[in-house]
Amino acid sequence: MALTETTTFFLLFGLLINSVCSENVQCDNILNGTQNNNNNTQNYTISLSPNVIQANQTYTVTVTGSGNVTVLLQATANSMQVGNWSSGDTDCNGSPLFNDPFKSENSSLIANWTLANAVDSVTISASILNGTDLFKISEVLSSPVTSAPDTNQTTTKAPDSTLNPNSTVTTIPQTTNAVSAQQSCSTLFALVQTVGLLFITSKTLL
Repeated sequence: MALTETTTFFLLFGLLINSVCSENVQCDNILNGTQNNNNNTQNYTISLSPNVIQANQTYTVTVTGSGNVTVLLQATANSMQVGNWSSGDTDCNGSPLFNDPFKSENSSLIANWTLANAVDSVTISASILNGTDLFKISEVLSSPVTSAPDTNQTTTKAPDSTLNPNSTVTTIPQTTNAVSAQQSCSTLFALVQTVGLLFITSKTLL
């Protein structure tokens, strides 16, 4: 009886490690992967509401697309992550990761992002992993630009609503990469299996 309980424990513990490691590797594959912005971005869009930057404001981020993909949302200013996200299947160093968010046709991924402190501009991006293809779409939040007054009136220029969805944003540097994370997880998983087998063998011999 005790042997069966111990075997079950090691099995469940190994499955737990494998699940956690899979999520970490998935994050690293996107955060440290090589992007290839070809024609894939034409099938995906990202929009923000509201579309003007303001402190203590919560924004609705909507990504539309199709296919069985993984999406990582990021908000960066001066190559640093800013604000807080409200949802995600997995947390990747403060950025939410969504697995297969476009399960039905014409479906959308919707998440909330809150900016606490005022900054000049923020880039909201969605990194999309489709098999081995990794690409990114993004939108920029910025403050309204006030033009110099003329002799008659002062005019305020609204932010340009036409943004390049294919603009590339430098990925935030990470201290780990997909290979090292995967090797560490594999080593840990193998160690658990070895300890479990040795324990079961010793009990059987006794």
